[in-house]
Amino acid sequence: MASSIIIATCFLLATDVAQPIAPETIRVIDGDAIALKGSGPHIRLVGFNAPETRNAECQEEAALGQRAKQRLRQIVAGGTLDLTVVRCSCEPGTEETQWYRTADRRGRRV
Repeated sequence: MASSIIIATCFLLATDVAQPIAPETIRVIDGDAIALKGSGPHIRLVGFNAPETRNAECQEEAALGQRAKQRLRQIVAGGTLDLTVVRCSCEPGTEETQWYRTADRRGRRV
């Protein structure tokens, strides 16, 4: 059975159906973001919220962020994956800004 990774992107792709994706095409950025090799911006994973690795507020957060990154690498390397792209629930024009995460999982503004 395939594992599923559901992602929220702040750019539009014309799919909302799971598509098989090879693990070697995924580059893990940190514990809650990936990039597809040869494509554009980083992609945030829906349902993941890992500690920071690059802008951590303390050494403990950075260490936990590295553990989360390693775990996501294990998940990706572990086998067949399905990728579902979902449209960002952010306000139009706020993509890739500090305000882009302004809705909960049901799309309600918070």
